[in-house]
Amino acid sequence: MPRYDSALLQPILASDPGFVPETFLQKAQMAFLLTQRAYQDRNVHAARAFLAAPVWRSWSEQVNYLLEQHQRPILENLNVRGLAVTDARAEESGQSVTVHLDYVAAVHFNDDRDGKLISGSEEDARLGEDWTFWRAAGTLTVQDGGATASKCPNCGGLLKLNDDGKCDYCGAEIQSGSYDWVVTDMQRSSFQGVSTAQGLGLDELDPERGLAAIQATDPAFEFEEFKGRGQQAFYSLQEAWQARDLNSSRPFMSPGLYLGWSSQVQQLIELHKINKLDGLQLEELIPIKVTHGQAFDDITVRVTATCADYEVDERTGKVIFGSHSPSRFSEFWTFQRGRGVQTTSRSLQDRVCPNCGAPLELNQVGECRYCRAAVTSGRFDWVLSRIEEADSYA
Repeated sequence: MPRYDSALLQPILASDPGFVPETFLQKAQMAFLLTQRAYQDRNVHAARAFLAAPVWRSWSEQVNYLLEQHQRPILENLNVRGLAVTDARAEESGQSVTVHLDYVAAVHFNDDRDGKLISGSEEDARLGEDWTFWRAAGTLTVQDGGATASKCPNCGGLLKLNDDGKCDYCGAEIQSGSYDWVVTDMQRSSFQGVSTAQGLGLDELDPERGLAAIQATDPAFEFEEFKGRGQQAFYSLQEAWQARDLNSSRPFMSPGLYLGWSSQVQQLIELHKINKLDGLQLEELIPIKVTHGQAFDDITVRVTATCADYEVDERTGKVIFGSHSPSRFSEFWTFQRGRGVQTTSRSLQDRVCPNCGAPLELNQVGECRYCRAAVTSGRFDWVLSRIEEADSYA
């Protein structure tokens, strides 16, 4: 497992006070998920803003080959398990950061004409990749989200690239690395069991000390109230999952979690699968640890519930996976909120934008459609950022 080296990012931090490692890794995860979605959709234009021009051209050739061969790539159950910075360099021409990503997915290729399996496996596998991000010397951190938030990192307009890869509004060459980080290398690796928190050297506290630390800076915070919100989020997400429609649960989900789940929901629809969770009953929600970072506080809870978990083919109604017999399961859910955010009488459950007060309508990256506030970023309330199965939790 990669070990945290506090000196690794110092040259970048010294030249860019706005660079926050936690936020950078969130953007790295978004770039990974958005690129994987574009890969599965075989849409070369959807990933163009995140990849340096040479990488994008090579990647596009692979995607176009799949189209020609009628092969549809599927990363079923894609779930990023952890990220860690493994290398960082500040040179005269620019800065680079290499990130290792651990993820789980069932990777296979189907014939887009009849849906039959061509290659790969429909069983989940633990996988890893190393991605290198680069930006030109003098480029500073984009504060409004940049390309992974569907915004031009130069003018802030809605991200739309022309045929030359330039912003349609201001003409900025987004792929040049002169405005935001771009991916310059993607290499397959192995699953290394990385922990994002440990990889950043963040403080991980036991529940008693961690919750007390939050209350010290936010006197209105009460764990029982937080627990009630967690329970509501649990049922909302599970109902949305079964309905294959995440709109109702969107306010509870961070942009990264939403992107991962929405890709899985789209796959369920395309594969004609419905996941049933009959008799779902939440038994307990217990705090496990609190993580303090530079930008965020995380509360991880163990969720224990019972249900009959199975999948049916919506065309035939037949069970294709799982059982009608109820069984107990445990997962670890991590809720995240920006450091310094205060508990108020209003929450995202009220379905009102906490910034402008308008009825809560969110875009793909969790921004209010009226005022563009990053509602699900953790700047206003706790949002669910990660779900881990018990056998993979560390």
